This record gives sequence, C-alpha cells and structure tokens, in this order.
Amino acid sequence: MDSLFKNFGKRYNRNMSGLEVAKLIGTSRTILYKFLREQNIFCKTNGRNLPTDIYMRKKWFFIKETNVDNENFKGIVTTTMFTPLGYESIRDIIYKDHDNIIHTLNNDSFWVVLANKIRSKLSYLGRDFKTDNELEEHMKKHSYLFTHGETNNKSVFYFANDRKYELIKFNVDNLRIFETC
Repeated sequence: MDSLFKNFGKRYNRNMSGLEVAKLIGTSRTILYKFLREQNIFCKTNGRNLPTDIYMRKKWFFIKETNVDNENFKGIVTTTMFTPLGYESIRDIIYKDHDNIIHTLNNDSFWVVLANKIRSKLSYLGRDFKTDNELEEHMKKHSYLFTHGETNNKSVFYFANDRKYELIKFNVDNLRIFETC
C-alpha cells in the first residue's frame, strides 16, 4: 500500500479515471467509490456512481461524454473523470488516516463480497434467505469452516441432501477469494 506515499508529492496535470486514482491511492475502484459515497462526494443514481453537485461545482470532477456507434450500442456514454484538483483533494482526505481508511474499506468490502458469494451459491442450490440473520442461523447448523494446513487459506463447506459442497475458499491475510465450483 505504499503507492499513495510514493506518489504523494507528485502533481498530475491531466484528468484521470477512477481506476487510475484508485490505483494511486492503493485500493480498487469499487472500494474508492464506496468511500466517496460514504463521504457524500458521490451518490448512486440509476446504478451509476456520480459526483454530487457540490463537488462538480468545486471542479473536482467532470463528466466526459463519448459518442459510441457499434453493433452492440449506439448512443452517448458518460464517464466520471477526476480533475487534478479532485485527485489531490481526495488523496489529502485519505492521506490523513490512510492505513485505517484503506484497511477498513478493503476489509469491509471483502466480507460483504464473501457473504454475497455464499448467498449466491446457496441460492443456486435452492436455498434462499429473507434476512442475514436467517442465513447466519442456517449456516451455523449446516456448514463448517476448514483451515488448509499452516496457511490462512480457509474454505466454507456446506451440507445439504447428504452431500458436501465447498461454497468458497479464501485467504484471510491478503483478503483474496478463490473461485470454487
């Protein structure tokens, strides 16, 4: 996570995509956008992450329009671009408590993604749950967590219809999810 500190004093004189900004800060675009929503810098409108008016007026962002005309789509596509001022301002907010903010965002997102993947696999197996508590209670009765040897690789196994399913495999140290069947 040293990318923010490596580039901290560096000035950028061009507009950047959300992916570029996220990589410079040391996280993913999804996690950066989640943070920006939590800070009320972005809002989610029709499934799209858009800057709020206040930050558009501050010139932290601009919306780039691209005319697309191909066999799959014809129309205008919009992309939120970070201005140099926007990048520096967001970087400064995160820099105040970088390790804590990035760790919390990465950790929270990891566990939410993990839970959603488990929920999706259970749904595929014909099990749907109305609430998180209902899912949690069911998992306590019908699953177990297995640690692979000396590593921090873990698997969640689920039992149904006299069969054992590996729902998911993940690593606790680097918060990585491995795909399973």
